[in-house]
Amino acid sequence: MAALLRRSAIQDILVVDSHEVGASFMRWPEETRFITPSFFSNPFGQPDLNAMTPDSSLALFCGEEHPGGKTYASYLKVVLDEYQIPVMAPARIAKVALLSSGNFILTTEAGEKLETRSLIWATGEFQFPDRLIFPGADICCHYGDVTSWKDFRKGEYIVIGGYESAVDAAVNLLENGSSVKNVNPLSPLVS
Repeated sequence: MAALLRRSAIQDILVVDSHEVGASFMRWPEETRFITPSFFSNPFGQPDLNAMTPDSSLALFCGEEHPGGKTYASYLKVVLDEYQIPVMAPARIAKVALLSSGNFILTTEAGEKLETRSLIWATGEFQFPDRLIFPGADICCHYGDVTSWKDFRKGEYIVIGGYESAVDAAVNLLENGSSVKNVNPLSPLVS
């Protein structure tokens, strides 16, 4: 997002990250790869589907069609450098408030104050999983806790969810010789 803002002539940009840019991707399980393939199709007017900008290509950067998380994190850092986007990291935002002026005031855990007219909040379930989403969720293994699917012994598993991470978990467990049942309460196939 920051690179696209910079491309649209917005110069006053700051990325604040509680870890480092690309931290979620660096924590992906070892076997996880992008589902959507990357192709260097930019010369033909079609940007790489996984590219951060229309003039860059993840496929050209790494030479892979389905790169992993660590590769993507490296690509993100190259894009930030290319667009000279400042990053404040590690910095955890502890509080956000709306001022009477309409601006936002952000306070970091260290007590530093940042004021901005516009705020884009881009956090996700991977870094901040809801471990209380249902009774017993706190004793389940969240996708973000997995380092490698090879660490799971062969057995019977239930995967809860229906999006990319659930499918990735099921496929990797099946490839390890396990049996898997997928439970997806949001599936359009469930009536």
